Amino acid sequence: MVRIEESTEDGKYVVRAELPGFDADKQITVTSHGGVLTINAQREARAVSSGRSEFHYGSFTRNVSLPPGADASQISARYVKGILELAMPYTESLKDKQIEIKVEQD
Repeated sequence: MVRIEESTEDGKYVVRAELPGFDADKQITVTSHGGVLTINAQREARAVSSGRSEFHYGSFTRNVSLPPGADASQISARYVKGILELAMPYTESLKDKQIEIKVEQD
């Protein structure tokens, strides 16, 4: 499973995913559709003739529901030391507001 952390920083919604050992240009894709961010990474198995391997191989996918106010049309992505960081502009959604009811007399 791809481990993530989400936060809001300086007017941006930020998602960070741990993806160590991947070639970001060839093995990682990120898409956004319908308010869901999808991170997909794929690592092909390497044949090991002797010894043991505890590495995980195959396809890894993680979906993240974007909060209201996150602008997915302006996502930026960077990959540094095994961490994929996705950031986009974010404005907090309007807070609930109680509506005053005016009572009129006949």
